[in-house]
Amino acid sequence: MSDSLHIVCPHCQSINRVPANKLAEQPNCGRCQYPLFAGEPIELTTATVEDITDLKRVEQALNSMRLQREELASHVPGMLYQYRLRPDGSSHFPYASAKMREIYGVAPEDVVEDATPAFAALHPEDRDRVHETIQASGRSLALWHDEYRVQFPDGRVIWVEGESSPEAMPDGSILWHGYIHDVTSRRRSAEELRLAAKVFAHAGEGILVTDAQAHIVNVNRAFTVITGYAREEVLGQTPRLLQSDRYDDEFYQTVWQALLEHDYWHGELWCRRKNGSQFAALLTISAVPDIQGHIEHYAAMFSDITARKENQQQLERVAHYDLLTGLPNRLLLGDRLKQAIRQTRRRGMHLAVVFIDLDGFKKVNDQHGHAVGDKLLSVLSRRMTQVLREGDTLARLGGDEFVAVLVDLPDISISVPILDRLIEVAAQPVPIGDALCEVSASIGVSYYPQVEDIDADQLLRQADQAMYFAKQAGKNRYHVFDTEKDRTLRTRREGLDSIENALANGQFLLYFQPKVNMRTGEVLGAEALIRWQHPARGLLSPASFLPLIENHPLGIDVGKWTIEAALTQIEIWRKAGAYMSRSA
Repeated sequence: MSDSLHIVCPHCQSINRVPANKLAEQPNCGRCQYPLFAGEPIELTTATVEDITDLKRVEQALNSMRLQREELASHVPGMLYQYRLRPDGSSHFPYASAKMREIYGVAPEDVVEDATPAFAALHPEDRDRVHETIQASGRSLALWHDEYRVQFPDGRVIWVEGESSPEAMPDGSILWHGYIHDVTSRRRSAEELRLAAKVFAHAGEGILVTDAQAHIVNVNRAFTVITGYAREEVLGQTPRLLQSDRYDDEFYQTVWQALLEHDYWHGELWCRRKNGSQFAALLTISAVPDIQGHIEHYAAMFSDITARKENQQQLERVAHYDLLTGLPNRLLLGDRLKQAIRQTRRRGMHLAVVFIDLDGFKKVNDQHGHAVGDKLLSVLSRRMTQVLREGDTLARLGGDEFVAVLVDLPDISISVPILDRLIEVAAQPVPIGDALCEVSASIGVSYYPQVEDIDADQLLRQADQAMYFAKQAGKNRYHVFDTEKDRTLRTRREGLDSIENALANGQFLLYFQPKVNMRTGEVLGAEALIRWQHPARGLLSPASFLPLIENHPLGIDVGKWTIEAALTQIEIWRKAGAYMSRSA
């Protein structure tokens, strides 16, 4: 018989050859240093030099078990291991699965005797702490758990999590059984969640999150600051509690439809606070899908832009309203007059443009100063506004000039009482301090529609012209623009312009009609007859254009041209040996 035994380690299943004379010393496993047996030694297999069949069977069984263990370890999402801390402070890994290469970048066989290569892979900032947690677990035999970083030679860093159970060994060492796995993705996700939570909590914009049924599940601090609602007050509610009365159901349905179709809506919205006041919000609503793509939540982010809207309205007011009187200015008047013309055309009604100029206002300014003049303008603008009907417009063009637009007149006669009342209120004395200011109004009126098509600017010019007629007629009255007279004047003006152009472009001709003695047949002279070779109307007789220039300086110019043309023709005849008298 052999004087040695083959003992299978109960921990790492390695076969140890132990001399018989060493059994009393209770030897440890040569690989993992775990005691091969405690108390009475158990001989699992003995062999003789002559017959090792049973030993081979055991080895085959152990190899099969080892392969099964490695197969199992390869499917575990991490590294399985045994780690021993010796009494002298050195350490090693009696067992580590193949995943150790992914976790530490070292091979399991490199740390069987010495764990230094594994600890060298720890991030320098974490290495001491990991040692301390292991020591603490060894002292208390409490479960070891830690998260730390591993740094690879190429600079790549991963986060790992380890957990193992310690066991005190008879030789004074501590043996841990556990696993370590890569948690880099989890840490990254957790960091993203922490960042998102910080943004959610500290964002200056209000954030509201609902479930798929639009019930509020969370709000942030800014939401409470802006709306006045505490978080507990809105949980389980719907965003309808923020709706103002500025929109109808159709508007909110449009927003909801956009969310359903595009998973997104952005715009400005007036909302209601808890105290009932309203605020303008710049709002973005986004649908948040789950992994399968189904809508799981809706997230709304908004900021309070009330101050900005008020500033914008103030700028618009400055751009469109007179600062002194608060009335629409020239720019807004033009816009409203164009709208009024379109409305009048659609409704088949009439409108009046009333140009108002204050008589004697300059005298008030000169006598009492501009401050009094400004107050007078403010008082009169209020008085004249009160005379107008709802829907009418009174605007200040500047200085002491105002324009009123009277709309929806079934007949132009409806405007007469309003015109009379405007003249009346403008002439009423206005006490300002110690001064009693008195002015009157000269008013020009033009109406729409007219026989000819006309635009807003032309209507305004007509009313302006009519106002000057009112001033010339004695002031403190109104004058209606005469469209027929204006049309006649325009026709005359256009005719004079055409004649002047014809004269400049050589379009006039002289025809000569000879005078003959009927008894002798002698040519006694010639009568010069002027004609106009019009480029569009053909040859025109004097009756079609001479009446226009009668008593007009242009008539002198045409007469001068006629005489010069006749004299030129006579000189031509004289040189040809012919002589005759002329008449025109």
